[in-house]
Amino acid sequence: MTQTTKDLAIDHFNRINTGDLAGAAALVAEDCVNHQALPEAQGRAGFSTIIGKIRDAFPDLRYTIEDVIAEGDRAVVRVTMTGTQTGPFAMTKMPLPASNKQVKVTQFHIVRTARGQIVEHWFGQDALELFRQLGLKVMPAA
Repeated sequence: MTQTTKDLAIDHFNRINTGDLAGAAALVAEDCVNHQALPEAQGRAGFSTIIGKIRDAFPDLRYTIEDVIAEGDRAVVRVTMTGTQTGPFAMTKMPLPASNKQVKVTQFHIVRTARGQIVEHWFGQDALELFRQLGLKVMPAA
């Protein structure tokens, strides 16, 4: 039985939560377009790299699904991401050393599916709030 787009999106986050990163990656198409992401985050291999870096930084990473709105081949998922940064956060050109701080941020993910896999992904979060919670001094632009 083929999963609905909504079920696929929920399954994806559930697999990440349980540490089944290979299973989560299998739900991502080999050529998935990851909008708003670094070039290294494209496709299934890129997804695996990025989620691995996030889990290295936040070993207790948890996505709590707050809302899922799905229609046709697209789903919008609002999640609360929580975790404690006990490892380096290597998502930027200047990796952040472990802060041992807990974070809690809201994220929005939009996925488009085809052939039972995620083929496109859009993402948004309040990055300034995340950095603030990690103890960084966030200065407004001059």
